[in-house]
Amino acid sequence: MVSMHIQTSQRKTIDIGDGLIMRWSTKADTTNVSTLIAEAFRWLPIGGPLPTDSIPLPNEWARASGRRMLSGKSAAMSEFDYAVVEDTKREEGKNPIVACVSLHRHLAYYGSVNVHFGKPEVVASDPEYRNKGFIRRLIFEMIHPESEARGDVLQFIPGIPYYYRQFGYEYGLTISPSAKIESTDVVPPLAKGKSEPYTLRVARLDDLPFLKSLSTPTILHTGAQVGVLYTD
Repeated sequence: MVSMHIQTSQRKTIDIGDGLIMRWSTKADTTNVSTLIAEAFRWLPIGGPLPTDSIPLPNEWARASGRRMLSGKSAAMSEFDYAVVEDTKREEGKNPIVACVSLHRHLAYYGSVNVHFGKPEVVASDPEYRNKGFIRRLIFEMIHPESEARGDVLQFIPGIPYYYRQFGYEYGLTISPSAKIESTDVVPPLAKGKSEPYTLRVARLDDLPFLKSLSTPTILHTGAQVGVLYTD
């Protein structure tokens, strides 16, 4: 099967001065990009609460996410789909990748029409290099042109609330929030003599056909007009 993650001929490396370049990733960037992501997302609330006035460690969940995205096995992107800013003059021992934006691609539906859409995701920048406009440049000079060149009909930017407004975007649609069960204590006890009708377990490979069918617009219980399609 031909991958939908294609790289177009318009891709290029852009020299932005003072030893800084914007370019597209390769698998060799995995460690540096993942390290930057882990540092940038260290304040993301994952796990238990931290002691007062403590500084969280680099986010290992985010680091693992970066490794998956650049593994060449991600369903959302290839290892060549991270737009990065590299400081070629940065002192040895420091991460030369100082800003990054990934470009995902998904098969989706809009009403009755199937489309491909691009999705900028997992944006990060080194604190020493912030407020220099690097993310804006990556989005408008790398991400948007590549997404258009490869035929994405639209871009979907879920992102951080208000963050993308500084780049001129406005909200286009409402995303239904997810629900979270904080504790199983909220589940009422089973009546005497009754048995549980459902069990909770980890999905298996043989569940994939059913899970894929849940993305079929005609059977979605939400009646959503926009959504992602899952294929083999």
